[in-house]
Amino acid sequence: MQNAPLRCVTIAGNLLPPDLLQRILDGDPKLPGMRPCDFGLADTERISEAINRSWQRMTALWARFAATPKDPRSTQKNLLFPLFAELGYGHLSSGQTLVSNPSSLTTSHAVEHIPLHLLAFAQSLDARGPKNAEGKRLPSPHTLLQDLLNRSDDSLWGIVTNGQSLRLLRDSALFSTKAYLEFDLATIFSETVFADFALLWMLCHKSRLESRVLEDTPRPDGCFLEQWAHEGQESALVALDTMSEKVARAITLLASGFLADNPSIAFLLSQGTLTRSDFFHELLRLIYRMLFCFVAEDRHLIHAPGTSDAVKERYQRYYSFKRLRSLARITSGTKHWDLYEGLKLVMAMFGKEEGCAALGISPMGSFLWSDEAIPHLREARLSNIVLLAAIRELAWHLPDTPFSTHLHLRPVDYEHLGAKELGAIYESLLESHLAITGKNCTLLRASGNDRKKTGSYYTPAPLIDQLLDSALDPVLDAACEKEQPELALLRLTVCDPACGSGHFLLACAKRMGERLASLRSAEDDPSPAMIRRAVRDCINRSIYGVDANPMAVELCKVSLWMEAMEPGKPLSFLDHHIVVGNSLIGTNTHLVSDGVPDEAFVVLDGDDKKAVSLGKKRNALEK
Repeated sequence: MQNAPLRCVTIAGNLLPPDLLQRILDGDPKLPGMRPCDFGLADTERISEAINRSWQRMTALWARFAATPKDPRSTQKNLLFPLFAELGYGHLSSGQTLVSNPSSLTTSHAVEHIPLHLLAFAQSLDARGPKNAEGKRLPSPHTLLQDLLNRSDDSLWGIVTNGQSLRLLRDSALFSTKAYLEFDLATIFSETVFADFALLWMLCHKSRLESRVLEDTPRPDGCFLEQWAHEGQESALVALDTMSEKVARAITLLASGFLADNPSIAFLLSQGTLTRSDFFHELLRLIYRMLFCFVAEDRHLIHAPGTSDAVKERYQRYYSFKRLRSLARITSGTKHWDLYEGLKLVMAMFGKEEGCAALGISPMGSFLWSDEAIPHLREARLSNIVLLAAIRELAWHLPDTPFSTHLHLRPVDYEHLGAKELGAIYESLLESHLAITGKNCTLLRASGNDRKKTGSYYTPAPLIDQLLDSALDPVLDAACEKEQPELALLRLTVCDPACGSGHFLLACAKRMGERLASLRSAEDDPSPAMIRRAVRDCINRSIYGVDANPMAVELCKVSLWMEAMEPGKPLSFLDHHIVVGNSLIGTNTHLVSDGVPDEAFVVLDGDDKKAVSLGKKRNALEK
């Protein structure tokens, strides 16, 4: 089951990262709870055999269930009860109130403080229920279970399912966004996706969620699933720490490769016609383009709605960055230049105003995709060996296990790459500059004084959260109390005068979007789809930023665009929101190059006329 595609699994909030899920599927013995006895099996029994028995039974039951009329009772009796029996829950008891204070929250079933909420087939997990006797609409099934977990001291994980989908939820009181794992049961069974069922079995088995003894006391946070979640968080932190190093290695590989394959670039650098700083910036833009496309492809944002399957298939098979990532895993490449030529062709299509209809590519817009962004690299050659080595650094990582080879490479999770990861990359690059010795390149860290000169700093997440709590939340509260709260919220303006990579602006957009989604849905816990739409609206209407660093501005646009998640919409829709300029002196590079305008030397009340006249003459002389 190694590196099996989990196409029927949706991860929201990165509750359990894909790399951890793959380790679970592979039966990684380093993870706790991976022995047969930990699943309640005999020591001589294999876990894979138990999963296969459950699979055979459930696929047969699904075939009969799919062919019969469905009502709430038949869904439970003919599908869900057998499923949970295979997952080790035995005979399900009736629902019980697990939390009585401050309000009564009841799921349909519960086993040893594990709440299980079983619904009618295909009943929405996110839609609110009918009004109760008091005239208030009941919360959605997802919200009900989430509130229960958040308020309960005894229940940490729970499951809600409608027979078509199954969600695994965790207490998210301390999470900033909605977090869960969802399995598409209908597709798993109807299209026989065994690997995804195996993961469902291993994650949702009763032995994973039940309390375990910690400090002589049975506690829900001692369960295997919680231990796995902690393992995933630690692995994610390690991956975050290494991501900046991997980007740095990719830059040095590309820099050395371009110098080796293009004597003209080496000559321009030696003559000073091309500065090391400009060369470094071109390399950064090439890296940003790759990272951007990795994320866009994994989030299915490349193609506009309505793009045919044939066009998508053509792009994926012959032109996609995912194709290059797959090649980087299995081959070291040759000295030929064909892969980079193909890559340049695709990047040029992203930069054209008309895009490329034959590949379903919509124009990206913005300076990042213009010819001026990489004027020397777009005319250069690069060997397949170097290109694939750089992509391998960016797209794959090797687990820290003995005897690991390229066969054990794990994909970097670009689908869930967020502002934190991009900010860490930005932070590391702020401290670096390119050093060239012959055809060899290295990245050297800049001194603290160099960073002070550029005003380049990165705001850490804890400080951002504190700023939002003290500065943004009161403004949002006031807007929500107005007669038209949604309109009042969208009329708010947030401007970061030194936006950097957009970490603060993105956090603002998310918090505003969550509040807006709650207003629109009248729910405390709106669905991820509603939150995405609300965040996109806030980015379009309320988010502005300025920075003196052009590269930071481009990265900020990329971060916001990825969060706005509008397939087919160009980056240029943010061009008038995020701009290059110096907020400290209230100007930008174009105004500085043009000099101080004559209109600045108009005599105002209280001015010394003689001083103004002398200043005007001096300004004209300097021009």
